[in-house]
Amino acid sequence: MELYNAGFTLPSTDLLTFAKAPAIVVFLPGEHLFRFGTIKDPTFEGSRIFDSPWWIPPATYRHITETAHRTGTSIVDVARSRLAVATAWNPVMDWLMVLELRKAVQAWVGPTRPQPLSAGDRSVILLGNYHQAYIPGLAPKDATASEAATLAYFGQPLDR
Repeated sequence: MELYNAGFTLPSTDLLTFAKAPAIVVFLPGEHLFRFGTIKDPTFEGSRIFDSPWWIPPATYRHITETAHRTGTSIVDVARSRLAVATAWNPVMDWLMVLELRKAVQAWVGPTRPQPLSAGDRSVILLGNYHQAYIPGLAPKDATASEAATLAYFGQPLDR
């Protein structure tokens, strides 16, 4: 099977974001990937759809929504805690992006490493340990479209 991003590797600095060694997984055409972003202004890195290689696998997104429903917590709060998304990387997480894959892609999937909510303040530690997917090469830097995936949804999470 031909993989759209087969030539990419997992840099050692990104490997450190996993709590244990990630598995190499292939996501197939028709599967969905998820990510929460922050829309502050056009220059904020979190506004870009394809620049970040970090995505939420479908099973993890289901775990997030099930946990939010079971605990009465917002989807965004569960995602921030269980994916260990520090506020410096994604301050508000006010937009949900859903991609539908058009080509098979390779990903490194594994549990997130716990970390502080804010740099330099260890009074709040994000739990992590839900699976994240590192999927490089979906599109060139600053691209708004991709041969490998199409944007299926871009809007506010349902519990906002």
